[in-house]
Amino acid sequence: MSLATYSTDDWTTVDQSAVYHNLDRYPCAQNCVRNVNQQIWDVRESKHCQSYGCVCSESTQGLNFQAGLSNVTSCVGKSCNQKAITNTAIAIFADLCLVSALSSSRPSTKSGKIFIITSAGYPNTTQCAKFVMNGCVDENGIRNEPNCGPRKKSPNWEAYKGVADQRNCTTPECLCSGPNFDLTFGTAYDAGIRFCGMRPSTASLPNPELDDMMNVIATDCASYSYPPRNYTYHYSGKPPGSEDNKGVPLDAKVQIGLGAGGILIALASLYISARVYWLMLRA
Repeated sequence: MSLATYSTDDWTTVDQSAVYHNLDRYPCAQNCVRNVNQQIWDVRESKHCQSYGCVCSESTQGLNFQAGLSNVTSCVGKSCNQKAITNTAIAIFADLCLVSALSSSRPSTKSGKIFIITSAGYPNTTQCAKFVMNGCVDENGIRNEPNCGPRKKSPNWEAYKGVADQRNCTTPECLCSGPNFDLTFGTAYDAGIRFCGMRPSTASLPNPELDDMMNVIATDCASYSYPPRNYTYHYSGKPPGSEDNKGVPLDAKVQIGLGAGGILIALASLYISARVYWLMLRA
C-alpha cells in the first residue's frame, strides 16, 4: 500500500503569510525561515520538502518538523547572533505550521450577521461554555443550537449572543488580532462568571471548563492566522485551595499532536516548547 501524499500548500508562499511578516523587524532571520524547506530531506519522498505538509510533518512534532526547528535555530543563531531573535524565529516557524494545520481543518462558516466560533474542540466543551462563546445562536442570530445554554439565567440573558457579538466583532481580526484577543479573553471570562458561575483557573487549581473554552477560542483565532502570543486576565483574591501563581511556561502546559486524521491540541493554548510564556490568571 502506498503512503498518502502530503498536503500540498507550497512552502515557498510562506512570505505571503501575516505570521511570517512578524519577522519583518528581523531581516537577518527571514531567509532562515523562508528557505528552511531546502534544508529538510524527506526520506518518504526522496527529495527536499516543498509543501507545508512535508515541512511541518503534517503538523505533528515529527522528524521533518524537528529538522526544520533545528535548522531555523542554527541558521538564525548564526545570522542574527541574538538569542531573543532566535526564539522569535522558532516561535514563528511553529506558528506557521500551526496556522496551516488549523486553517485546513477549520469548519467552513456561512456569512451572516454574527461571527461564530467553530474551531476543533468546540463540540466537547460544556453546554454553558458553548453559550458563552456563541450564545447558542447561528450566524443570523437564531438561537437553535442543541445541548447549549446558561447555567445561570442572569437578567437579560436572552439578549446575549456570544463573545463576538458582545464585542461587536464581525471579523477574525476584530476578535483576535494583537491586543484584541485580550479583550476577547476578558469578555469570555466575564460571561463565564455571569452565566456559568465559572471560577478562575490557576496552575494549582485548574478549571477544565474555562481552560477548554479558552483553548477553543485561541484555536479559532489561530485558524484565521492570528495565533495569540500571550494573554492575561487579572482578578482580586484567589479561589479557596489555590496557591499564588506567577505564570506557567507554555511548554509545561501544551503540546501539539496529530491523531488519526484529526488535530489534538492539549489543554490551554496553542504553542510548542520554546514559545513565550502564557501568564495564567493571577491570584
